Amino acid sequence: MLPELSKAELERYDRQIGRGVLSVDGQRRLKASSALVTRAGGMGGPAAQALVMAGVGRVIIAHGGDMISPDLNRQVLGCEEVVGKPRAEHFAAYLRTMNRFVTVEALDHEPDDDEAAQIADDVDLIVSCPPTFTERMRLNRAAVAAVMPLVDAAQWGMM
Repeated sequence: MLPELSKAELERYDRQIGRGVLSVDGQRRLKASSALVTRAGGMGGPAAQALVMAGVGRVIIAHGGDMISPDLNRQVLGCEEVVGKPRAEHFAAYLRTMNRFVTVEALDHEPDDDEAAQIADDVDLIVSCPPTFTERMRLNRAAVAAVMPLVDAAQWGMM
């Protein structure tokens, strides 16, 4: 059974629903869905932002390490105030301010094989944005095993 949309949600998503982009049931399906976004930097940040703004009910942000100054020119979820602090938690906190109807969770590391498989069993979509071939293949294996869609959007190639 799909979750109901509150009056406030119907108002928020009016441009999606009212303009024929989605039906009310389509928006309810988004609310019931979940996604994992790995490496929410230059590619994953805008993807996570779009998912949250569209109303995907639960978004998990997986990104290890602390924010560094050289990343500020391309990581749209970062800001100077958090340089030296954990990226994932900041990214998740920022995304929570964009849509109060979405649950955003932070994972402060890239999932290993077992964790990737476990998360894949618990989400509807994986958006894979890591720069390394090893990480991308790990997420691909998890998605294939869970028979779920994977969007691969890495930008640095097959390192």
